[in-house]
Amino acid sequence: MLNNKKSKKMLIEEIESLRRRIARLESERDRLSQLLERSDIKSDRMTRQYLDVVHTIIVELDSSGKVVQINKRGCEILGYDEHEIVGEVWFDKFLPQYFGPEVKNVFEGLMAGNFEGQEFFENPVLTRDREERLIAWHNVILRDPSGNITGTLSSGLDITEEFYTSEALKKSRKEYQMLFDKMIDGFALHEIICDDKGEPIDYRFLEVNPSFEKMTGLPRKSVIGKTVKQVLPNIESYWIKNYGKVALTGRSIRFENYSQDLNRYYDVVAFCPEKGKFGAIFIDITDRKKLEKDREKG
Repeated sequence: MLNNKKSKKMLIEEIESLRRRIARLESERDRLSQLLERSDIKSDRMTRQYLDVVHTIIVELDSSGKVVQINKRGCEILGYDEHEIVGEVWFDKFLPQYFGPEVKNVFEGLMAGNFEGQEFFENPVLTRDREERLIAWHNVILRDPSGNITGTLSSGLDITEEFYTSEALKKSRKEYQMLFDKMIDGFALHEIICDDKGEPIDYRFLEVNPSFEKMTGLPRKSVIGKTVKQVLPNIESYWIKNYGKVALTGRSIRFENYSQDLNRYYDVVAFCPEKGKFGAIFIDITDRKKLEKDREKG
């Protein structure tokens, strides 16, 4: 059970890392888009140097779909030298056969002046090694001095890893949620609340599973976001003391204790997923305790 909890923490961290990476890529795309719209992009030496150092594919197509120019990053992703790419029909050589016609239709729509919904587009490209890479494109229309459309200039972000990572995370989250919902043991995640001196005085419910509801009789909707003193006004101090040690020291413990408010005994394993928080996995041992007491009386 502890490993499953750690897995959830790792998933959250990976998601946040992915969001930060995508934000950086989007920021680079926005800066690059301003350069793409400059009329002197072909002749500006500094612009060309910039295009060759960015981590974004830059490719220019003429009105027939042939490659006019491509930057260093584009060559690296496709696995070809620039002279092997320039002059080739983009849709025939660098796209999977099953996707080529669809992208060509988008391109022809752009050439015809139909820009609605086609400025941004995602599609796979095919490398020299026959590997597919998923690219998110930002398309800019090129025109001659008379205003006639002459082709496109596109910046592309390689989002292959982001796509497959997000799909894996979705699957992992789904599997974790199923485990979380089906686990027999009760589970609750909390954050400790301390006074001005740093002493634990309360804790707040962050998440509980269905087994928690069954073993405590407390509905999830009535506890999430509330403190234990709000939910169980007569909570014994040893619960807060034990959980406080776990949340503040990071050391896991196992103990058995009685709850007066719930009139039940619990066998608890408490652990710290991150400082200031603790998870509790527990089972109801009330029947066992009653049997032990009956034996003592007999």
